[in-house]
Amino acid sequence: MTKINEKEENNRTKQLGLKVREDFYWKVKELALKRRCHIVELIEESVELFQIKERERERVKVAKKLS
Repeated sequence: MTKINEKEENNRTKQLGLKVREDFYWKVKELALKRRCHIVELIEESVELFQIKERERERVKVAKKLS
């Protein structure tokens, strides 16, 4: 087996099959249509924003402990 460099590995995709409630599906579909993007792009950006929010929560939590 050959070693894959990091750049090549980042370009690969993985299948992510999800079953969601119908109301959630249409909510996500509507948001994607409004932004004129694919659902997967909306999900990717949402995860990035979630991670930013989680890091901020952790900073606040640490700051409260220090004060």
